[in-house]
Amino acid sequence: MELPDGTLLFGVACNQTNLGYVWVSRDGGATWDKSAPPVKMGTYHGRPYDNFDGFFSEDFTFRAQSGKLLHFIRCGPPSPMYPMEDGRAVPSGGDGIDRMLRCESTDNGQTWSDLRDHGDYGMHYPRVIRLQDGRLLMTFTQRAVFYPIGLQAILSHDDGET
Repeated sequence: MELPDGTLLFGVACNQTNLGYVWVSRDGGATWDKSAPPVKMGTYHGRPYDNFDGFFSEDFTFRAQSGKLLHFIRCGPPSPMYPMEDGRAVPSGGDGIDRMLRCESTDNGQTWSDLRDHGDYGMHYPRVIRLQDGRLLMTFTQRAVFYPIGLQAILSHDDGET
């Protein structure tokens, strides 16, 4: 991710751990500062981050106009964060049942807010762009769990808050 001043941020993760790092380059990627300690991850319903994929592995990070980083995480079984705890039956099957979680950072990725649900089962592979009118457009893959399969899109009118 490139910041307005040209600084590059690169999220690095270790699968099957709760370790994640943000490497920084100030010379267009020629060299990387890897000295920062592991990022501080928020919890999900009071439980620590616990996902088979590392924190930055199959995730997507977008910088809002406010400077806040919006981070969307792919989560699936056997992660204890996978069940949405909303009273519905929890889907089982292949990786098409995975879903998204979301957290935010206001310090360029060193500290992340608590995770919250973003979407439903079967929704993953998000990407976000800013449209010319300032709205954010998020596209994501929808696997056939509760909704028809295909590429879906949603809009945010408030810089990613909703």
